[in-house]
Amino acid sequence: MLTRLHVIKNSVGRECVKLATLGYRYVQVSPVQEHIQASAWWTDYQPVSYLLQSKRGTRGDLSSMIKACNNARVSVIVDVVLNHSE
Repeated sequence: MLTRLHVIKNSVGRECVKLATLGYRYVQVSPVQEHIQASAWWTDYQPVSYLLQSKRGTRGDLSSMIKACNNARVSVIVDVVLNHSE
C-alpha cells in the first residue's frame, strides 16, 4: 500500500497506472470532506462539514481518481474523520 496523504486527488489518479506497474494494489489518501482553510497538512483533519470539497479536490476529482485507480486495478483507501464536525 502506498500512502498519498496531502496530495491533490486528480494527481493520484494520474499516478495509479504507474503504481500498478510497480506492484502497488492500494493507495491511501487524505480525508475528502470540507475542512478549515489553511495550508498546514493537519487542517485536512479539521472538518467543517461532510461536503466532498476541499483543497485536495472536489467530489468530481475524487470520483475520477477512484475510476482511474480502479481501472488500473489499484484500490483506494480514504482516510476518514467521523463525528468531528460541528
